[in-house]
Amino acid sequence: MAEEKPQPATRKAATRRKKPAGKKALTARERSRLLRPATNYEEAAGKAVTEWTARRKIVKVPDLTPKRLQALVNKAKRAQGKERKAAQRLQLAKDARMLADHTAWKALLDLKAFVETASRRAPELLKAFDFLIRLMKRAPAGSGAKTNGEPEEKNP
Repeated sequence: MAEEKPQPATRKAATRRKKPAGKKALTARERSRLLRPATNYEEAAGKAVTEWTARRKIVKVPDLTPKRLQALVNKAKRAQGKERKAAQRLQLAKDARMLADHTAWKALLDLKAFVETASRRAPELLKAFDFLIRLMKRAPAGSGAKTNGEPEEKNP
């Protein structure tokens, strides 16, 4: 018997999926030019597809069929779902950032309190941490008040 050489494994041609032609964010100008559909237009579109399908011989729209219209509405619904999930993820990320900011700011406040107390024994701490003390004298974030670092005078 003749010894057979093992044949190299044949690979099926890899099917390549076409990637969407660059999903990019719209510019502000592009967004402003988009149509704003009525709230819950999907229900009306569904009914329109039903009525159109029943009267297909009478209703003829260039480059549009009831099937195509339904596909466009379905695509919009899927996009809404993705947006909703992304908004939830974004809110979780914002909450995590706010909690981290809170913790870091609290730690800075603790450090400032320590420096002010310890500066009675080591006055050089005031000079070293002057930037932090000046930062803390400013108006709180989001208050809208602008100060130059000096306390406000109150008139009786």
